[in-house]
Amino acid sequence: MIKNRNGKSGVLLTNGPAKMMQAFGIHDKNWNLHFLSDSPFAIDLNDQHKRIAREIIAAKRVGINQSDPTWANKTLRYYVAGNLYVSDMKKRDYAYNDGWA
Repeated sequence: MIKNRNGKSGVLLTNGPAKMMQAFGIHDKNWNLHFLSDSPFAIDLNDQHKRIAREIIAAKRVGINQSDPTWANKTLRYYVAGNLYVSDMKKRDYAYNDGWA
């Protein structure tokens, strides 16, 4: 992952959706709108790895064009409050244990 992000590590490795895709080695949009089952990717849904968030935040998405205020102001961005791996998270808002219980 670090190699895919040109040596970036720590918070800078995956703090945002585009950075996460780059870290996983996904550099194009060829898999957009495809079913996960039809792709070479997999998601581990094993409950043994489950973590409980202390708080989930619903907010406006980052970087959405304000020329369409209907969509720009919808709360379609969900994240764990205080998690340092969320894009645009301020250091002062980092939580103990990255927001996980």
